[in-house]
Amino acid sequence: MANLPISSLPNVLPSGVTPNDLLVIVNYDTVLGDTKNITALDLKTYINSGQTQLYEVGSGSDSTQRIGVNGNASGQYSVVSGGFNNTSSGYSSIIGGGFNNESSGSYSTVSGGDSNTSSGRNSFVGGGASNTSNDNLSFIGGGCLNTIDSIITTQSGYYVYGSTIGGGSCNTISSYSGYYDMYGNTIAGGTCNTTLSSEYNGQTIGGGRNNTTNGRSSTVGGGQCNSSITGFSTISGGLCNTTTGGSSTISGGRFNTSSGNCSTVSGGVQNRSIGDRSTVSGGRCNTSSGRYSTIGGGGFNTSSCYSSTVSGGCRNTSTGNCSTVSGGYGNKTIGDNSTVSGGRCNTSSGVVSTVSGGCNNISRSCGSSIGGGRQNTAGINGTVSSYNSLSVSGSTTTGIFPGVSSSFTNSVNGSGSLFQFDLTAGAVNSINITAPGQNYVGGDFLLFDGTLFGGTSGVDDISFLVSTIDHTFATVSGGRCNTSSGVVSTVGGGASNTSSGQYSIISGGYRNTSSGYYSTVSGGRNNTSINGCSAILGGQSNTAQHDCSFVVGNGITSTAANTLHINCLNIKDLPDETAIGLPLGTIFYNSTTCNLCVCL
Repeated sequence: MANLPISSLPNVLPSGVTPNDLLVIVNYDTVLGDTKNITALDLKTYINSGQTQLYEVGSGSDSTQRIGVNGNASGQYSVVSGGFNNTSSGYSSIIGGGFNNESSGSYSTVSGGDSNTSSGRNSFVGGGASNTSNDNLSFIGGGCLNTIDSIITTQSGYYVYGSTIGGGSCNTISSYSGYYDMYGNTIAGGTCNTTLSSEYNGQTIGGGRNNTTNGRSSTVGGGQCNSSITGFSTISGGLCNTTTGGSSTISGGRFNTSSGNCSTVSGGVQNRSIGDRSTVSGGRCNTSSGRYSTIGGGGFNTSSCYSSTVSGGCRNTSTGNCSTVSGGYGNKTIGDNSTVSGGRCNTSSGVVSTVSGGCNNISRSCGSSIGGGRQNTAGINGTVSSYNSLSVSGSTTTGIFPGVSSSFTNSVNGSGSLFQFDLTAGAVNSINITAPGQNYVGGDFLLFDGTLFGGTSGVDDISFLVSTIDHTFATVSGGRCNTSSGVVSTVGGGASNTSSGQYSIISGGYRNTSSGYYSTVSGGRNNTSINGCSAILGGQSNTAQHDCSFVVGNGITSTAANTLHINCLNIKDLPDETAIGLPLGTIFYNSTTCNLCVCL
């Protein structure tokens, strides 16, 4: 055949081509346009080798697949762009490349990688290996063995959709049981992380290992083996932390639990925030179980009542509402609004009671206070402040009888009360409470035998009921083994002093007692001020047993009321008879008679 242009060659129908027929190929890369030939069989082999960029129609309607790479575009409008052994079977699904990938969901995509599957509607796998994106609108960016499940919920027709795994390995967004669609869940990366339950949406795991979310909008930022189980709960990181309260938070640390609603554990080890809106900032083995309760840090502390606080320290307990332990060791606040600032083994059990510091101090009653020291006691619970239902059976006894204790009481725990009786022919002029006792309750019955008043038993008896209980505002400023148990009584310091009378004061010293109303012992040793408004300035072994009696010296016992008792009086700079305008009652020196005189 003569040389002819290609356009002049006769056409051959496909049915007329045999394997050995020569096909003409024009090399357009040369200027001369040289022609070549190849057999039809060799051309077929070359095209099917996959070395070309040629595409063919797949088995799906209007589908496209690359020739020679074992691709299968079986879905309508599906595409297999490249790679090897890939299958695009979903409607308008796409596989960009890679190996053994499958895109079976409508509008699903696998960009590349190895053995990835995108089966949900509008699902996407960017790359990596053995990733599975089964749910509608789901996205896996890459990584290995990541899965977004498509388990149907317990109410038929609901699915997991709109979830994202950014990368990492062995991460799972799953649906176990529930009644609603789950959507918007995210695992950014990490390994073996899991979001659970189709009932809750918006779960997020930032990364880490073996972390779990199971609540609506719950979050784990990272770390290992953390579980954010309830709605809007957050774990930022750490190890083996668990949030089970709604909107609860754990910032970090390990083995922490935040189970109260809106509760917080900021960090530390084995801390528990149980009460609603409770907080543990850090430390170890702390438990905040009261509503709005707080523990700042330290170890083995407990804050168990409403708005109670332990700021720090070790083994401190705040069990009263709005009570506070600032620090120290083994301290307790029991009364509402009570405070222990620090120290060791101190207890503040009265309402609004305080222990500022020291060791083994007890502030028992309402408003009682201990500044410091050791083994001091301020206030007594269940103190007698008044009485009613008075019964007097006799008519012969007369006199003032101080320090009288009841012969019988039906009180279960009450003890220690003392009374002063003023009687005239059996009639009661007054009964003063000289020691309020402790642990009484309203309605307790007290009986005083007639023999206590110099009368006859069963004939001159007196009885009454305790009508009210007055909690004391007692104070111990410091010292050791001091007790302030009277209403608004005070012990300033010293050791083993007892101020039990109402408004009584002991400034200091050793083994002093101030038991009368408004009684005072300024100091010294073994002094006792018993009656109302009596006072002992100092010295030792003195007793002021009359109202408004005053003692200065050693071994003195008062003999009369409104009297100053003294061992020896040394007076200097006395005025003499020439002084003008001396007030009545003034002592002056008469130089003529050499006597002391009084202006009358």
